[in-house]
Amino acid sequence: MITQQYLSNMKCLNKNTPTTFFYKTENNQSGSTIVFNIWNDTGTQLVTDEIADGEISTQGVYEFDFTTPNSDVYLLVTGAVQGGIEPRPLTVKVGTPVIEKVFFAEKNLEASLTIPYNIFNFSGTSLQSGNLTNITNGFYSADVTSLAKPWVFEAEDIRLPDEPCS
Repeated sequence: MITQQYLSNMKCLNKNTPTTFFYKTENNQSGSTIVFNIWNDTGTQLVTDEIADGEISTQGVYEFDFTTPNSDVYLLVTGAVQGGIEPRPLTVKVGTPVIEKVFFAEKNLEASLTIPYNIFNFSGTSLQSGNLTNITNGFYSADVTSLAKPWVFEAEDIRLPDEPCS
């Protein structure tokens, strides 16, 4: 559940790999229609309003099977109850993209906002700051390719260390 702005712990997968994305409804509500959308990190939509493959038992948890592209890319995934209700974002790193990025999803997945950020080291020294780049549908990013680790990313009072995959 997204109750505030969201910084995603990124899931990392290999290229051309079958995977399953999951969506859990509020209060484990069974019988919902769950819709998935997937974009790459340039905003190109790869999956549009695809209905989940099924519900696991009657627990309000839904699954969507997907095969990652055969390219080094980031994927921006949302699952939601049909009509855009209770959207949940997920960021996926596929392979080894040339440009390293950190991602932020706005709590309502609202696009075209100005969201300032700061990246600092563990001594508190700012390494990079500015406004996040609006990608699509409430996903934002910043290029961190040139930054020496370790660092911490901060936007909208949310902090995330430089651990890109979970």
